[in-house]
Amino acid sequence: MAEPARCYAGIAWTPAGFEVAVLDKGGQPVRPLARFGPGQQGELTGYLAGLAPGSGEPLVAVLDSTNGVLDGTLLAAGLPVYRADPWLLPGRPLLGSVPAQALADAGRHGLAALSRLTARGGTLTGRGAEHRAGITSSRAQATALTGAGRLARHGRRLTPAGAAPEVALTFDDGPNPPYTGQILGILARYQVPATFFCVGLQASAHPADVARMAAAGHGLGNHTWSHPFLPDLTRAQLAEQLDRTDEAVSRAARTIVQSRSLPVIVRSITRMSEYGRSRMRCSTSRCSKRRPNGVPGADSIDVVDTQTSRFTPASCIASMMLTMPREYTVVGPRR
Repeated sequence: MAEPARCYAGIAWTPAGFEVAVLDKGGQPVRPLARFGPGQQGELTGYLAGLAPGSGEPLVAVLDSTNGVLDGTLLAAGLPVYRADPWLLPGRPLLGSVPAQALADAGRHGLAALSRLTARGGTLTGRGAEHRAGITSSRAQATALTGAGRLARHGRRLTPAGAAPEVALTFDDGPNPPYTGQILGILARYQVPATFFCVGLQASAHPADVARMAAAGHGLGNHTWSHPFLPDLTRAQLAEQLDRTDEAVSRAARTIVQSRSLPVIVRSITRMSEYGRSRMRCSTSRCSKRRPNGVPGADSIDVVDTQTSRFTPASCIASMMLTMPREYTVVGPRR
C-alpha cells in the first residue's frame, strides 16, 4: 500500500533541464516552482532531500516514464520515487514531460495507482512483463535489421589468424562528471578505444566531456535525449529525442553521430527501421555492480577481474555511468 504523503514533488523535464513543483496534500504549493539545469541532478536531489526533514512530513517524488536519468540518483538518496504512467497523465509536448504540477497532482490524487520504483526494477518497475513481451515480439524485426547491417548484437566472431580476440567496450548514459573524465583517463592509460552512447540532456550540460571523447578518438553514439521508456513515445517524439541528441553531441564533438543505442528496445525496433541512416547497438553483456543499498553503480571498473570469463570474442559490453554517488571513484583494472 502506498504510504500517506504530505508533500508531493512532481519532477518534469524540458529541453532546458528540470522543473520541480512541490504541493501539499491540499494542492497548495509548498515552494515556488524550482528549475535546475540538465547537469544538476545532484542539486535537484539535495533540494528534495532538504524539504521533508524540516517539517517531519514525508515527501514523495513523482516522475513520468520518459524521465530515465533521475531515478537512480533519487533512490540512492533514500527518497521514495513513484512513476506516473501515460494513461494517468495529460499529453506530453514533442520534447519534454508533462508539467511538474501535473505529476505532483497525479501523486496527490492517486498515489496507490502509481508504481513505486525500486533499485532493481529502476524506471521499469512494474512494467517488466511488458518489456519482456516487447522483446519477444520484436525478434523478427531485429533479425531483419541485423541482416541489413543496421543492428549490431556483436562484432565479427571469427578472429583473423594471428590476431588476439577482441570485444567492444561501450559506456552509456553520460557524460557524467567526474566519472567520465576518470574513465577517459583509464582508457588513455591502457590505450583502449571505446564508444560512448550519450544522453542528450547530459551532453548539452557537459559538452567539454563530449569534446574530450572525440579528441581521444573514441566513438560517439546517440542514447536518446532523456532516457525514456520508448514504447510510451509517439513516432514524432522518438524522432525528436534522437534528432536533438544528434545535434547536441555533434555540436560538442564537431563530428557526426554514427550510431544509436536505445535505452529500451521494446517495440522500438520497428520504429527505428524508419531511420535510414541509423545503426543500432544491442549489448550482449552489461558490466555493472550493485552497492550495498541495492542501487546500480560501481566503485571500480573491474572488467578484467570479474567479467571477462562471461565474454566471447566480438561481444558488446555496456557499462552504465549515471548512478554512482559523488564520493565514489572509478579506478582501472587490477593487475
